[in-house]
Amino acid sequence: MAEKLVTIARYPNAHVAQLIQSHLLAQGIRAHVSGTNVANMLSHVGSALGGVRLQVAADDVEQANQVLLSLQDEGRIAGWLCGRCHEEVDPGFEICWNCQAHRSEFANPLPQTTDSQRTKSPAPLDDTTPPMSQFVPSDEAAGVDTPNPFAPAAIAGEDVGQQPGHEFLAEQQEEVNAMIDRAWRASVLGMMLLPPLLNFYSMYLLMRVAAYDAPPSSKKRILARWTFAVNLASSLMIGVYRWAIG
Repeated sequence: MAEKLVTIARYPNAHVAQLIQSHLLAQGIRAHVSGTNVANMLSHVGSALGGVRLQVAADDVEQANQVLLSLQDEGRIAGWLCGRCHEEVDPGFEICWNCQAHRSEFANPLPQTTDSQRTKSPAPLDDTTPPMSQFVPSDEAAGVDTPNPFAPAAIAGEDVGQQPGHEFLAEQQEEVNAMIDRAWRASVLGMMLLPPLLNFYSMYLLMRVAAYDAPPSSKKRILARWTFAVNLASSLMIGVYRWAIG
């Protein structure tokens, strides 16, 4: 009989989930990471589909949750709150990805949980449960000191000297934002005028967004999710129409 796995957390990308998985394995807890293919293909819009899931055996849920809470208490997976735009920023970033404010000038601590909340283990997630607060590793937890504030958390063994710089990533972010705008227009026009050709083009643009190192702005991330939803709805409409006339 196959071992029953329980989802205990969801993460924005595979690197984060695998880093937490290594902490669990070090404590003798068998952990599994699933959903990496979709998250890597659509790294900037994959969170709309549930992100990467970290799963453990049902018998290990309580112990695994204690490990996650201990990592959070140690500050190894805690982000910061931008005092200028009030955006929550991951710990590996020294500059706010929404307003470009520097951490040393505008960083505020995230709201702390109460003692009663800390004593309770997080409830396991199922397929109908919204994603819980995402644990994101700091550079210290990854074991690598990366100078790039925009890049995902560095992984031990990577050559951080080859990672792109701030100015280059800022230019990339402008390109990514413009590409998402084009994808949105193509998805809407595709639904009304030329389905599914423009919708395929829109999805192609979203795929290209995933190849960039710089993430889109918060507003463009929301627009990318709507673009994906419109393309999906258009595909379903075409499928229903062909089924009806077939």
